Amino acid sequence: MVKGILDGSKTETIIEVKYNKKIKEAEVGFSIFTDNNTFEVRGIHDKGEYGISFFKMKHKVGDVLWVRESCQKQSKINQKNIDDYIYKADNSNDLKNKEPYFRWLSSFFMPKEACRLFLKIKSIEIQRIQDISELNCLKQGIKQFTKDSKIFKFGFDTWKWGDMPKTAKEAFKLLWYSINGKKYWEDNPYVFVYKFSVTKKPKDFI
Repeated sequence: MVKGILDGSKTETIIEVKYNKKIKEAEVGFSIFTDNNTFEVRGIHDKGEYGISFFKMKHKVGDVLWVRESCQKQSKINQKNIDDYIYKADNSNDLKNKEPYFRWLSSFFMPKEACRLFLKIKSIEIQRIQDISELNCLKQGIKQFTKDSKIFKFGFDTWKWGDMPKTAKEAFKLLWYSINGKKYWEDNPYVFVYKFSVTKKPKDFI
């Protein structure tokens, strides 16, 4: 996903819509009643009554997000007093072959000082995950391959041409399975679709 941001192919990302009330037959979206910081959920509430609830959004248009990625300090490799970071997305070759004690730092533990990618939210849409279009799947960073390619990589696996997903949506579905599980796709949850552009580091970023 980081490589997709770096090469410009990934310009959208998806996050599940979450709200803290159990509403049956829920319909989630925006309307004339919502502002830039809220979304609404229509459905059957407590006591079997139909109604509308409003929820604050974690992110809104104009917000800047920072990207976590696997990295490591230069000093962990060459034992010199260098604080610059190297990033796994830039170094696809396994450094363990050269540095037997080298370990990538998980993106989960990446310190803010190592952040190099900042994304400004341009627009937000709400849809069901299964309604994602072929074009939107490509904008999620899904790659296209041809039969002339020497090798096909999908996730951590190497694929034969005959077994490759034939559409971007099929490939995205497999990616979703690997992250969230097959049942989660079949449940067809509502998701936020964030469209973003790469931007500069905010002045107040600490």
